[in-house]
Amino acid sequence: LGTSLKQSHKQSLKQYDKLYVALDRDATTKSFDIANELKSYGLQNIHVKTLKDDLKYFNTDEIKEMFYG
Repeated sequence: LGTSLKQSHKQSLKQYDKLYVALDRDATTKSFDIANELKSYGLQNIHVKTLKDDLKYFNTDEIKEMFYG
């Protein structure tokens, strides 16, 4: 999604029980804006995860550790 959240994105996200908004540290404010927008759309289990780097720089195991601990 990057930092863009379209109506079609919001609609498709309704199928999930838990959502993470995970953007780079420099986009922290935007992460909370997106989380609030999703909540106002009726999605409730939203979590903001601030990343030290872009997700593309992490391998699968590192990503699993970040989100599933």
